[in-house]
Amino acid sequence: ALYAQKYVDSIQVYLPVAEKASFYDYWLKLQAQIQQFINRIEKTDIVTVSSVNDRLRKFSGRASAAVERFMKADLNTSMNIFQNDIKNIKAIHERYISPDMFSITQRHGLLRLSESDSILLSFSENNFYCPDNQNPYLVKINDGHLTIECPNLLDDFQAELQQAVAPLKNLPIFGYAQKIQNFIDSTYNIMYETRVYYRREIDILLEIKQLLAEMKQVTDVRSFDDIRKIQQFVDTVQTEKRISVLKPMIEDILNPMDTLATRIESHNFQDLQKKLDYYAKKIQRVDSMIAKAKLPRRIRKKVVKYYPVFASAVGIVKEMENDSDANEAQTIRRAAKNIGKVLTRVLNGRKERMYVIFYKKHINHGYIKDKVKSWEKE
Repeated sequence: ALYAQKYVDSIQVYLPVAEKASFYDYWLKLQAQIQQFINRIEKTDIVTVSSVNDRLRKFSGRASAAVERFMKADLNTSMNIFQNDIKNIKAIHERYISPDMFSITQRHGLLRLSESDSILLSFSENNFYCPDNQNPYLVKINDGHLTIECPNLLDDFQAELQQAVAPLKNLPIFGYAQKIQNFIDSTYNIMYETRVYYRREIDILLEIKQLLAEMKQVTDVRSFDDIRKIQQFVDTVQTEKRISVLKPMIEDILNPMDTLATRIESHNFQDLQKKLDYYAKKIQRVDSMIAKAKLPRRIRKKVVKYYPVFASAVGIVKEMENDSDANEAQTIRRAAKNIGKVLTRVLNGRKERMYVIFYKKHINHGYIKDKVKSWEKE
């Protein structure tokens, strides 16, 4: 009831000064954009495999109807009706905080409450704040998954992790991997955009579709996937501080970091070279099939050879192997060791000296994700 009062107070302030004309103009522009998007979808094969078009149209219709009702509404009349709601909510709040409401029954009560009942009885605004640093709990909803997390020590946790991964940022290995990914992406995009030229050449079209699917699986190559995971972690640490996100990532990358360091020392990225050579042969085969195909002149003019776009990727692995050295491997191993230490420190907490001989311990109270408590899961 108290929270409802806060909401109705806001509505009471802002509803009378709503700029209906400006709001309506804004909606018309947005509605036109949505319709343009719907029209574009109808021209593609998305309509045969997805209901997104129908759902967009339904959303636009419901929103339009709501806007029309709002435009027709008399705000002054609405505010008069709303005054009664304000009085009723206030009366409800006053009733529930009256002394009479605390005497629910004269029968004997429970001597011990369940955990959930105890929490409900003591639930107040203070429950939303960490008892250690008085900062609000971090609440995140991602893809339907709710996570509530203690904020204590997380700023220090992120700062220490950023310091630990700083030496990794400019390692040559990541630059080489990004170049390979760029060549793969460029080849993929060109093949995807031009595949429509070969709709009547079934053999070519099937070969292209199979190759496009296989090129998405480059992360199946162990060495390439290790580099990708480490790079992703380095990037994530720059913007993320939650233990619920970083702890699983750390546990997943420590072994790949050690494996990658060993590969660099031994100059061994044969699995990646083998995959790129495989792609190269498949792409050359597609180019050969296209060159032999009897295509209309208007199509032949648009034909693009795929292999020249991809060719540079094949030689990058050799450059990567020749450029890697023991210092780079040791940098990765030191970073892995420091990352592990940072995680251990935040999980164990931090002591603060108080009054010369006494200590106060600061801990992170963990997180609850999808009803699973981190302190019980361990």
